[in-house]
Amino acid sequence: MEGILDSLAGLPPAGIYAVVGLLAGIENIFPPVPADVSVALGAFLAARGAVSVWGVYAVTVIANVLGAFLVFHLSRRFGQRFLQSPVAKRLISERAQQRIAKLYERYHLLGIFVTRLLPVYRTIVPPFAAAIGLPARKTLPPVFAATVIYYGALTLVAYELGANWDAVQGIVERIGIGLGVAAGVLTIIGILLWRKHQQREE
Repeated sequence: MEGILDSLAGLPPAGIYAVVGLLAGIENIFPPVPADVSVALGAFLAARGAVSVWGVYAVTVIANVLGAFLVFHLSRRFGQRFLQSPVAKRLISERAQQRIAKLYERYHLLGIFVTRLLPVYRTIVPPFAAAIGLPARKTLPPVFAATVIYYGALTLVAYELGANWDAVQGIVERIGIGLGVAAGVLTIIGILLWRKHQQREE
């Protein structure tokens, strides 16, 4: 990590912003990309005076939302075709797709906002919403709101910790673990509710 810090710190401000924004955007396409760590690095370097903390925050939010819009648009074009394929129907039956679409339509604001804060779900939600036909005007506002709040909090915490990278890294890891546990709990609850619903329909 020290090598990454030194490499990033050696870039001009525009280069630092570009790296932070690129990773924040790519996260929507390739979840393993450490967008949280890159944002924390940017805020850490802002605390050392290399860049503006507001610049790091703005670049992160804009890039992340644009990335979400891109995968939403691509899923709108190709996702519905995939859901009608035999492979998709084996994974999610047509009846299940209809049920999920109804749930999305009814609870999209809260559901998308909450899941956008959680690992794994953060990447899945926008393209799946597009694939089942939820319009951008109902999908992107909660995505934007969750992104503003989540990365705002992360940037602020990392910046306030100042030049202590160990502390910044520790808090990012704890946040990641906490949200990962929340995602796991949500998954279990969802599976149990889905099974209960399926039993009622049988």
